[in-house]
Amino acid sequence: MIRMDVEVLEKVEKRRTMRITGSDHTVMNLLCSELHNDENVVFAAYREEHPLTKTITFFIETSEKTPERAISEAVSRIQKQIDEVEEKFKKAVR
Repeated sequence: MIRMDVEVLEKVEKRRTMRITGSDHTVMNLLCSELHNDENVVFAAYREEHPLTKTITFFIETSEKTPERAISEAVSRIQKQIDEVEEKFKKAVR
């Protein structure tokens, strides 16, 4: 399990900036890619401060829903995709 800490640096209307420690490109790239599939997400990106610190600054801006809701929904969609992949692997190795 990934140990991740999230600190909100900026909370302005439909825009959030967060500092995330304990994560890397793998998780953040997956999250940003899924957020880009949401028509209510105007902008989603991250910047790794330094490869050795595992500190990322994450930016999100939405149009209709809150950034928190957009993130939560994206994580749910990712989990569903992972569950589907897991099921396919289980069927393949039976």
